[in-house]
Amino acid sequence: MLNWNLIIFQWKLSAEESEKLAEQYLSQYFTFINPTKIVKILESYCDFIDHRQQLEMDNSFRISLIMHLAGAIERCLTNSQMKVDPQQLAEVIKRPSFKIIEQANDILQETLNLKLETAETYYIYELFDTEMQKH
Repeated sequence: MLNWNLIIFQWKLSAEESEKLAEQYLSQYFTFINPTKIVKILESYCDFIDHRQQLEMDNSFRISLIMHLAGAIERCLTNSQMKVDPQQLAEVIKRPSFKIIEQANDILQETLNLKLETAETYYIYELFDTEMQKH
């Protein structure tokens, strides 16, 4: 799908370069969001979680998360949010990592007046869970 992971794995990007790259991809792949305005908010979201998780985010994961969040925001704006099986959701909803992501979602609520559905939070959690299993 996105071949930018290869670019990010090959070079260690500075925070500035990573942010610029994220902004570039946001403008390329999304229609309804303003990349220049939203990239800082999504970086804050990543920072919030990074400081509370037992996983240090590398550039490739950070950009993957930013891209996923941008997709979640667009789905929210177009009222086409993802769905999840209630049983799968019930299994993870009480986990500490899920709670941290819910708290990070408050950043979107406060800055964008946008509330992600619990199913969207579930998929953000799954993204983290997959990344944590790699380490």
